[in-house]
Amino acid sequence: MQVRVPVISMSGQVDAVGQIAGGPVVGWIGSRFSVRTALLASSLILTPVLALFIPPVQIGENERKRLEVEGD
Repeated sequence: MQVRVPVISMSGQVDAVGQIAGGPVVGWIGSRFSVRTALLASSLILTPVLALFIPPVQIGENERKRLEVEGD
């Protein structure tokens, strides 16, 4: 419980900063070029976040294998 609250708070703050920093840029791209281009820019900006999902998936696979071995 001691870690959960600061992590949730930090998550909200990072989200807000990202919206403040990235929102106007993506909005400008959308108004200058097109909404499709703005969506593409958003996806490119968010692509590095995918790396954060790799460790939990690997941990989940290892846990599943461990449970299969213990179940036999």
